Amino acid sequence: MSDLVVLGPDEGETVTARGSVMTFKATAGTTGGHFSFMERTLPPGGRIPPPHTHDGEEVFYVLQGRVAVQAGDRTVQAGPGTFVLVPPQVPHTFGNDDHVEARVLILHHPAADAYFRDLAALWAVSVPPSLDAERAVMRRHGITPFPKAAKDGWGETPRAATPTALASGLAASTGTRCDLGARPVLPPRPSMTDQATQLEERLRAGGDWLGASCVARWGDRGFVFAGRVEEPRLILSGIGGKVEPGETFRTAVLREFLEETGCQLGPLVAAPPRHLTADAARHPVPDGAAALVAERPPTHPAGGTLWIAVFLALVTEAPRPVEKIEVFVVVPPSSGWPRLPELRMQQLAVVAGDDVVPAGRVLPAAVTAIGAEHTAAAVLSSPGLLCEWWEASG
Repeated sequence: MSDLVVLGPDEGETVTARGSVMTFKATAGTTGGHFSFMERTLPPGGRIPPPHTHDGEEVFYVLQGRVAVQAGDRTVQAGPGTFVLVPPQVPHTFGNDDHVEARVLILHHPAADAYFRDLAALWAVSVPPSLDAERAVMRRHGITPFPKAAKDGWGETPRAATPTALASGLAASTGTRCDLGARPVLPPRPSMTDQATQLEERLRAGGDWLGASCVARWGDRGFVFAGRVEEPRLILSGIGGKVEPGETFRTAVLREFLEETGCQLGPLVAAPPRHLTADAARHPVPDGAAALVAERPPTHPAGGTLWIAVFLALVTEAPRPVEKIEVFVVVPPSSGWPRLPELRMQQLAVVAGDDVVPAGRVLPAAVTAIGAEHTAAAVLSSPGLLCEWWEASG
């Protein structure tokens, strides 16, 4: 590069993926491939990148909001003015688990703008791509998705480069002397989000499984649950799934809801926290969640616990089956929200297009009974809970 490059505010090549807007100030074309530099927005609860490693450094400098960065065995809640340097070959991911948009400057060495163009093309469709599709794009650009361990953690953490080794490596590759000091990652003051992340790390360390689920209120229609047919029963469950490594319960439920319904989850609703099963009382309800469920899944190889954080939220558009969910079932206020044993098929509705219709019009005639599992079982077995949540979300 021999020409001076000057870009004003909002100038530069812009691409969008995962709801994140990335404006490149420097690309491989302007730096000879040595580095790329972007200003990036991170929407609240947007999908995080799959945990990964690459051969060069990645630098974060937070301008606005809070960005959760997990690198190796550390999780940092980075606020405005915080600088984070991720060394080569250290597994990492990042995201915004706050309730406001974040802005961050990110430098990749060597340049990574070609990867982000392909990622943007992958996301330029109406349905969010799968994580496997994202991992395939990573591999094409020399980025390695980090393998998951049996305990659903990071796996075996590679040896992180020392500050001295990092400085030497940067000096050799850029011709610049770098003094990184003793701690290249600078954590800000503790916060409620830090406490939530510590809870998740503590549960993972014990070998337990983590899940995040949502019970969503859709206007005045009622509460939306996932449903599947196992004749003669209709099985209800919450909308959610596994908390991936590097995620909090909150970021996981927002990602899962988008993946399973094709629409963004609306505001999370504050409600008095509840422990819905006896074992759940061993830990506090995670930050932002309305309830905590603890189960002993028979498939857990070590006899551990499945912890499900249940979030109460609003949804403003019709959910549509995208991945695993067969049908979305609505339990309306006209049902009186009885406990599960008293719930009848004629009291339920299902989502059809942009509205709801009686369940009997859509489901096979052979479906005459109702069952529930996980979140739905715990919620529908708690007398008065849906009434309480209806008032809290009104």
